Amino acid sequence: MITICYPEYDKEVESWESQLREMVVAYRLQASPELKEPELREHDKVIAGTDAITAYLKKLRQDVDDWRAPGCGV
Repeated sequence: MITICYPEYDKEVESWESQLREMVVAYRLQASPELKEPELREHDKVIAGTDAITAYLKKLRQDVDDWRAPGCGV
């Protein structure tokens, strides 16, 4: 499961939520006012910062699309 902790819900967090919902992956958003920048956590991995999270979700989108492509696994 992907967890995104963020200091303040804003348009960026809203965009990430929309992307995760569209990919149909398990996720949770968690307000963490003590954070200086957002963090994405998945298993043992921690991705910090807006640009890094955006890049991670872009790569995840590509991986999901590739996995769901016709003929995948054949």
